[in-house]
Amino acid sequence: MLNTSGTAPQSAISADFNKDGHSDLAVTNYGTNTVSIFLGIGNGSFQSPSMNFSTKGINPYWLVANDFNSDGNLDLVITNEQSNTVAILLGLGNGSFKLPAITFASGGSLPSSIIATDLNNDNKIDLVVTNTGSDNITTFLGIGNGTFQLPGNSYTAASLPSSITSGDFNGDGNIDLAVVSRGSNKLLIYFGLGNGTLWSNFTSYTTGLFPYVVRSADFNGDSKLDLVVGNFYSNSISIFLGTGTGTFIMASPSTYPTTGAGPIDIAIQDLNGDAIVDLAVSNQIGNTITVYLSNGNGTFQQGKNYSSTGKKLQSIIAQDFNDDGMYDLTVTSQNTNALTILLTQCV
Repeated sequence: MLNTSGTAPQSAISADFNKDGHSDLAVTNYGTNTVSIFLGIGNGSFQSPSMNFSTKGINPYWLVANDFNSDGNLDLVITNEQSNTVAILLGLGNGSFKLPAITFASGGSLPSSIIATDLNNDNKIDLVVTNTGSDNITTFLGIGNGTFQLPGNSYTAASLPSSITSGDFNGDGNIDLAVVSRGSNKLLIYFGLGNGTLWSNFTSYTTGLFPYVVRSADFNGDSKLDLVVGNFYSNSISIFLGTGTGTFIMASPSTYPTTGAGPIDIAIQDLNGDAIVDLAVSNQIGNTITVYLSNGNGTFQQGKNYSSTGKKLQSIIAQDFNDDGMYDLTVTSQNTNALTILLTQCV
Protein backbone atom coordinates (compact mmCIF):
# COMPACT_ATOMS: atom_id res chain seq x y z
CA MET A 1 0.00 0.00 0.00
CA LEU A 2 1.25 3.46 -0.96
CA ASN A 3 0.14 6.21 1.41
CA THR A 4 -0.75 9.58 -0.06
CA SER A 5 0.25 12.76 1.74
CA GLY A 6 -3.19 14.20 1.01
CA THR A 7 -6.66 13.02 1.95
CA ALA A 8 -9.41 11.30 -0.03
CA PRO A 9 -7.38 10.28 -3.11
CA GLN A 10 -9.72 10.30 -6.08
CA SER A 11 -8.23 9.80 -9.54
CA ALA A 12 -4.88 8.33 -10.53
CA ILE A 13 -2.95 8.14 -13.78
CA SER A 14 0.42 6.70 -14.72
CA ALA A 15 3.07 8.26 -16.96
CA ASP A 16 6.81 8.90 -17.00
CA PHE A 17 7.01 12.43 -15.61
CA ASN A 18 10.79 12.54 -15.09
CA LYS A 19 11.85 10.73 -18.28
CA ASP A 20 13.78 7.97 -16.54
CA GLY A 21 11.97 5.12 -18.28
CA HIS A 22 9.99 4.10 -15.19
CA SER A 23 6.26 4.51 -14.65
CA ASP A 24 5.25 7.22 -12.18
CA LEU A 25 1.89 8.06 -10.59
CA ALA A 26 -0.16 11.23 -10.27
CA VAL A 27 -3.08 11.26 -7.83
CA THR A 28 -5.70 13.91 -7.07
CA ASN A 29 -6.35 14.41 -3.36
CA TYR A 30 -9.99 15.45 -3.15
CA GLY A 31 -9.82 16.42 0.50
CA THR A 32 -6.66 18.53 0.50
CA ASN A 33 -6.87 20.17 -2.96
CA THR A 34 -3.55 18.81 -4.19
CA VAL A 35 -2.01 16.43 -6.69
CA SER A 36 0.58 13.96 -5.40
CA ILE A 37 3.40 12.76 -7.66
CA PHE A 38 5.03 9.40 -6.92
CA LEU A 39 8.19 8.77 -8.93
CA GLY A 40 8.66 5.11 -9.80
CA ILE A 41 11.90 3.29 -9.11
CA GLY A 42 11.15 0.46 -11.53
CA ASN A 43 10.86 -2.38 -9.01
CA GLY A 44 7.24 -1.81 -8.00
CA SER A 45 8.09 0.79 -5.39
CA PHE A 46 8.23 4.58 -5.45
CA GLN A 47 10.42 7.37 -4.11
CA SER A 48 9.34 8.72 -0.74
CA PRO A 49 8.02 11.20 0.14
CA SER A 50 5.75 12.17 -2.73
CA MET A 51 5.73 15.67 -4.21
CA ASN A 52 2.53 17.67 -3.79
CA PHE A 53 1.17 20.50 -5.89
CA SER A 54 -1.83 22.74 -5.27
CA THR A 55 -4.57 22.58 -7.89
CA LYS A 56 -5.63 26.14 -6.99
CA GLY A 57 -9.19 24.93 -6.56
CA ILE A 58 -11.53 22.95 -4.34
CA ASN A 59 -11.95 19.16 -4.54
CA PRO A 60 -9.75 18.10 -7.49
CA TYR A 61 -11.53 15.22 -9.16
CA TRP A 62 -10.13 13.85 -12.42
CA LEU A 63 -6.83 14.43 -14.18
CA VAL A 64 -5.13 13.72 -17.49
CA ALA A 65 -1.51 13.95 -18.67
CA ASN A 66 -0.23 15.18 -22.02
CA ASP A 67 2.18 17.72 -23.47
CA PHE A 68 -0.05 20.78 -23.74
CA ASN A 69 2.65 23.41 -24.37
CA SER A 70 4.76 21.46 -26.89
CA ASP A 71 7.97 21.52 -24.85
CA GLY A 72 8.43 17.75 -24.72
CA ASN A 73 7.45 17.48 -21.05
CA LEU A 74 4.28 15.93 -19.70
CA ASP A 75 1.80 18.34 -18.13
CA LEU A 76 -1.31 17.73 -16.01
CA VAL A 77 -4.85 19.04 -16.36
CA ILE A 78 -7.25 18.60 -13.43
CA THR A 79 -10.93 19.29 -12.81
CA ASN A 80 -11.69 21.13 -9.55
CA GLU A 81 -15.22 19.95 -8.82
CA GLN A 82 -16.40 22.50 -6.24
CA SER A 83 -14.59 25.45 -7.85
CA ASN A 84 -16.06 24.77 -11.30
CA THR A 85 -12.60 25.19 -12.78
CA VAL A 86 -9.96 23.36 -14.78
CA ALA A 87 -6.35 23.59 -13.56
CA ILE A 88 -3.18 23.21 -15.63
CA LEU A 89 0.15 22.19 -14.09
CA LEU A 90 2.97 22.55 -16.60
CA GLY A 91 5.63 19.86 -16.28
CA LEU A 92 9.33 20.63 -15.93
CA GLY A 93 10.44 17.21 -17.18
CA ASN A 94 12.02 16.17 -13.89
CA GLY A 95 8.86 15.03 -12.13
CA SER A 96 8.08 18.48 -10.80
CA PHE A 97 5.54 21.05 -12.00
CA LYS A 98 5.41 24.82 -12.29
CA LEU A 99 3.37 26.70 -9.70
CA PRO A 100 0.93 28.31 -9.40
CA ALA A 101 -1.47 26.26 -11.47
CA ILE A 102 -3.27 28.03 -14.31
CA THR A 103 -7.05 27.83 -13.95
CA PHE A 104 -10.09 28.66 -16.07
CA ALA A 105 -13.84 28.07 -15.85
CA SER A 106 -15.03 24.58 -16.77
CA GLY A 107 -18.06 25.80 -18.71
CA GLY A 108 -20.55 24.43 -16.19
CA SER A 109 -20.92 23.24 -12.62
CA LEU A 110 -19.36 20.27 -10.83
CA PRO A 111 -16.81 19.29 -13.51
CA SER A 112 -15.89 15.65 -13.15
CA SER A 113 -14.24 13.68 -15.96
CA ILE A 114 -11.78 15.20 -18.44
CA ILE A 115 -10.01 13.82 -21.51
CA ALA A 116 -7.29 15.09 -23.85
CA THR A 117 -7.74 14.54 -27.58
CA ASP A 118 -7.50 16.36 -30.94
CA LEU A 119 -10.97 17.53 -31.96
CA ASN A 120 -10.00 19.77 -34.88
CA ASN A 121 -7.17 17.78 -36.48
CA ASP A 122 -4.52 20.47 -35.96
CA ASN A 123 -2.15 18.18 -34.02
CA LYS A 124 -2.66 20.25 -30.88
CA ILE A 125 -4.20 18.74 -27.79
CA ASP A 126 -7.75 19.77 -26.90
CA LEU A 127 -9.82 19.08 -23.78
CA VAL A 128 -13.34 17.83 -23.11
CA VAL A 129 -14.93 18.19 -19.67
CA THR A 130 -18.15 16.70 -18.33
CA ASN A 131 -20.01 19.11 -16.04
CA THR A 132 -22.17 16.85 -13.89
CA GLY A 133 -24.02 19.63 -12.06
CA SER A 134 -25.13 21.52 -15.18
CA ASP A 135 -25.80 18.51 -17.45
CA ASN A 136 -23.44 19.56 -20.22
CA ILE A 137 -20.03 18.85 -21.71
CA THR A 138 -17.56 21.56 -22.72
CA THR A 139 -14.78 21.41 -25.31
CA PHE A 140 -11.65 23.57 -25.16
CA LEU A 141 -9.43 23.82 -28.25
CA GLY A 142 -5.71 23.83 -27.52
CA ILE A 143 -3.42 26.52 -28.90
CA GLY A 144 -0.30 24.41 -28.36
CA ASN A 145 1.42 26.68 -25.85
CA GLY A 146 -0.34 25.45 -22.72
CA THR A 147 -3.38 27.66 -23.16
CA PHE A 148 -6.81 27.04 -24.65
CA GLN A 149 -9.41 29.01 -26.57
CA LEU A 150 -11.81 30.46 -24.00
CA PRO A 151 -14.63 30.20 -23.33
CA GLY A 152 -15.14 26.66 -24.55
CA ASN A 153 -18.06 25.30 -26.55
CA SER A 154 -20.75 23.65 -24.45
CA TYR A 155 -23.17 20.91 -25.51
CA THR A 156 -26.26 19.66 -23.75
CA ALA A 157 -26.09 16.20 -22.19
CA ALA A 158 -28.59 14.01 -20.37
CA SER A 159 -28.87 14.06 -16.57
CA LEU A 160 -25.64 13.85 -14.54
CA PRO A 161 -23.01 13.25 -17.25
CA SER A 162 -19.91 11.77 -15.70
CA SER A 163 -17.27 9.67 -17.44
CA ILE A 164 -16.16 10.32 -21.03
CA THR A 165 -14.01 8.60 -23.64
CA SER A 166 -13.12 9.38 -27.25
CA GLY A 167 -12.36 7.69 -30.55
CA ASP A 168 -13.40 7.60 -34.19
CA PHE A 169 -16.62 5.62 -33.87
CA ASN A 170 -17.98 6.17 -37.39
CA GLY A 171 -14.82 5.87 -39.47
CA ASP A 172 -14.76 9.41 -40.87
CA GLY A 173 -11.34 10.26 -39.46
CA ASN A 174 -12.70 12.65 -36.84
CA ILE A 175 -12.79 12.18 -33.08
CA ASP A 176 -16.17 11.34 -31.55
CA LEU A 177 -17.17 11.20 -27.88
CA ALA A 178 -18.96 8.72 -25.64
CA VAL A 179 -20.41 9.93 -22.32
CA VAL A 180 -22.37 8.11 -19.64
CA SER A 181 -25.34 9.82 -18.00
CA ARG A 182 -25.84 8.60 -14.44
CA GLY A 183 -29.21 10.26 -13.99
CA SER A 184 -30.84 8.86 -17.14
CA ASN A 185 -29.06 5.47 -17.36
CA LYS A 186 -27.86 6.28 -20.86
CA LEU A 187 -24.73 6.05 -23.00
CA LEU A 188 -24.47 9.17 -25.17
CA ILE A 189 -22.59 9.36 -28.48
CA TYR A 190 -21.49 12.72 -29.92
CA PHE A 191 -20.09 12.82 -33.45
CA GLY A 192 -17.19 15.15 -34.19
CA LEU A 193 -17.10 17.28 -37.34
CA GLY A 194 -13.32 17.51 -37.42
CA ASN A 195 -13.24 21.28 -36.94
CA GLY A 196 -13.52 21.28 -33.17
CA THR A 197 -17.31 21.20 -33.06
CA LEU A 198 -19.76 18.36 -32.46
CA TRP A 199 -23.17 17.47 -33.81
CA SER A 200 -25.43 19.05 -31.20
CA ASN A 201 -27.80 16.06 -31.13
CA PHE A 202 -26.39 12.97 -29.46
CA THR A 203 -27.55 9.39 -29.95
CA SER A 204 -28.17 7.29 -26.87
CA TYR A 205 -28.22 3.68 -25.67
CA THR A 206 -29.68 2.24 -22.49
CA THR A 207 -27.24 1.06 -19.83
CA GLY A 208 -27.65 -0.44 -16.38
CA LEU A 209 -28.48 1.63 -13.31
CA PHE A 210 -26.36 4.72 -12.61
CA PRO A 211 -23.60 4.21 -15.20
CA TYR A 212 -20.46 5.71 -13.70
CA VAL A 213 -17.67 4.98 -16.16
CA VAL A 214 -17.18 4.35 -19.88
CA ARG A 215 -14.01 3.18 -21.64
CA SER A 216 -13.22 2.31 -25.28
CA ALA A 217 -11.12 -0.38 -26.97
CA ASP A 218 -11.45 -3.11 -29.60
CA PHE A 219 -12.80 -6.14 -27.73
CA ASN A 220 -13.59 -8.47 -30.64
CA GLY A 221 -10.61 -7.94 -32.95
CA ASP A 222 -12.49 -6.33 -35.85
CA SER A 223 -10.47 -3.07 -35.69
CA LYS A 224 -13.60 -1.14 -34.66
CA LEU A 225 -13.89 0.60 -31.33
CA ASP A 226 -16.19 -0.93 -28.73
CA LEU A 227 -17.34 0.45 -25.38
CA VAL A 228 -17.60 -0.89 -21.83
CA VAL A 229 -19.76 0.77 -19.19
CA GLY A 230 -19.66 0.25 -15.42
CA ASN A 231 -23.16 0.29 -13.87
CA PHE A 232 -22.77 1.41 -10.25
CA TYR A 233 -26.16 0.36 -8.85
CA SER A 234 -26.62 -2.69 -11.10
CA ASN A 235 -23.26 -4.09 -9.95
CA SER A 236 -22.40 -4.98 -13.53
CA ILE A 237 -20.55 -3.96 -16.67
CA SER A 238 -22.14 -3.66 -20.12
CA ILE A 239 -20.38 -4.32 -23.43
CA PHE A 240 -21.34 -2.35 -26.57
CA LEU A 241 -19.76 -3.57 -29.81
CA GLY A 242 -19.04 -0.91 -32.42
CA THR A 243 -20.14 -1.41 -36.03
CA GLY A 244 -17.67 1.17 -37.35
CA THR A 245 -20.52 3.32 -38.67
CA GLY A 246 -21.22 5.15 -35.42
CA THR A 247 -23.74 2.69 -34.06
CA PHE A 248 -23.32 0.06 -31.36
CA ILE A 249 -24.92 -3.31 -30.69
CA MET A 250 -25.11 -5.16 -27.41
CA ALA A 251 -22.68 -8.04 -27.15
CA SER A 252 -23.96 -11.51 -26.26
CA PRO A 253 -23.78 -11.76 -23.33
CA SER A 254 -24.12 -8.01 -22.93
CA THR A 255 -23.63 -7.71 -19.17
CA TYR A 256 -21.37 -9.31 -16.59
CA PRO A 257 -21.82 -9.12 -12.81
CA THR A 258 -19.04 -7.58 -10.78
CA THR A 259 -17.65 -9.44 -7.79
CA GLY A 260 -18.32 -6.46 -5.54
CA ALA A 261 -20.89 -3.69 -5.32
CA GLY A 262 -20.48 -0.28 -6.91
CA PRO A 263 -18.24 -0.57 -10.02
CA ILE A 264 -16.78 2.92 -10.37
CA ASP A 265 -13.78 2.70 -12.73
CA ILE A 266 -12.39 0.40 -15.42
CA ALA A 267 -8.85 -0.19 -16.66
CA ILE A 268 -8.28 -1.82 -20.05
CA GLN A 269 -5.03 -3.67 -20.73
CA ASP A 270 -3.61 -7.10 -21.61
CA LEU A 271 -3.34 -8.54 -18.12
CA ASN A 272 -2.41 -12.14 -18.94
CA GLY A 273 0.03 -11.69 -21.82
CA ASP A 274 -2.11 -13.18 -24.60
CA ALA A 275 -2.09 -9.97 -26.70
CA ILE A 276 -5.83 -9.43 -26.09
CA VAL A 277 -7.06 -6.59 -23.89
CA ASP A 278 -8.75 -7.51 -20.62
CA LEU A 279 -10.71 -5.51 -18.05
CA ALA A 280 -10.07 -4.61 -14.42
CA VAL A 281 -12.89 -2.98 -12.46
CA SER A 282 -12.70 -1.20 -9.10
CA ASN A 283 -15.79 -1.76 -6.94
CA GLN A 284 -16.25 1.11 -4.50
CA ILE A 285 -18.78 -0.36 -2.10
CA GLY A 286 -17.44 -3.91 -2.15
CA ASN A 287 -13.79 -2.79 -1.84
CA THR A 288 -12.78 -5.37 -4.44
CA ILE A 289 -11.28 -5.54 -7.91
CA THR A 290 -12.88 -7.66 -10.61
CA VAL A 291 -10.68 -8.89 -13.47
CA TYR A 292 -12.33 -10.10 -16.68
CA LEU A 293 -10.06 -11.99 -19.07
CA SER A 294 -11.11 -11.53 -22.68
CA ASN A 295 -11.91 -14.34 -25.10
CA GLY A 296 -11.01 -12.03 -27.99
CA ASN A 297 -14.46 -12.17 -29.62
CA GLY A 298 -16.25 -9.53 -27.57
CA THR A 299 -17.00 -11.87 -24.68
CA PHE A 300 -15.21 -12.29 -21.37
CA GLN A 301 -14.56 -15.04 -18.87
CA GLN A 302 -16.30 -14.93 -15.52
CA GLY A 303 -14.89 -12.17 -13.35
CA LYS A 304 -12.16 -13.04 -10.85
CA ASN A 305 -12.30 -11.33 -7.48
CA TYR A 306 -9.35 -9.68 -5.72
CA SER A 307 -9.67 -7.97 -2.37
CA SER A 308 -8.14 -4.59 -1.61
CA THR A 309 -6.64 -3.44 1.66
CA GLY A 310 -8.09 0.01 0.95
CA LYS A 311 -11.63 1.21 1.55
CA LYS A 312 -13.99 3.16 -0.73
CA LEU A 313 -12.12 2.37 -3.93
CA GLN A 314 -12.01 4.90 -6.75
CA SER A 315 -9.72 5.05 -9.77
CA ILE A 316 -7.96 1.97 -11.19
CA ILE A 317 -5.07 1.93 -13.65
CA ALA A 318 -3.03 -0.80 -15.33
CA GLN A 319 0.68 -0.17 -15.85
CA ASP A 320 4.01 -1.99 -15.54
CA PHE A 321 5.47 -0.68 -12.28
CA ASN A 322 8.23 -3.26 -11.76
CA ASP A 323 9.60 -3.35 -15.31
CA ASP A 324 8.90 -7.05 -15.84
CA GLY A 325 7.00 -6.49 -19.08
CA MET A 326 3.62 -7.32 -17.54
CA TYR A 327 0.89 -4.97 -16.41
CA ASP A 328 0.17 -4.38 -12.73
CA LEU A 329 -2.87 -2.73 -11.12
CA THR A 330 -3.16 0.30 -8.86
CA VAL A 331 -6.37 1.50 -7.22
CA THR A 332 -7.02 4.58 -5.07
CA SER A 333 -8.73 4.21 -1.69
CA GLN A 334 -10.49 7.32 -0.40
CA ASN A 335 -11.15 6.22 3.16
CA THR A 336 -7.62 4.97 3.79
CA ASN A 337 -5.76 7.79 1.98
CA ALA A 338 -3.72 5.27 0.03
CA LEU A 339 -3.13 3.42 -3.21
CA THR A 340 -3.13 -0.35 -3.38
CA ILE A 341 -0.65 -1.83 -5.86
CA LEU A 342 -1.24 -5.37 -7.15
CA LEU A 343 1.66 -6.80 -9.12
CA THR A 344 1.05 -9.12 -12.06
CA GLN A 345 0.63 -12.36 -10.16
CA CYS A 346 -2.89 -11.23 -9.23
CA VAL A 347 -4.23 -12.49 -12.56
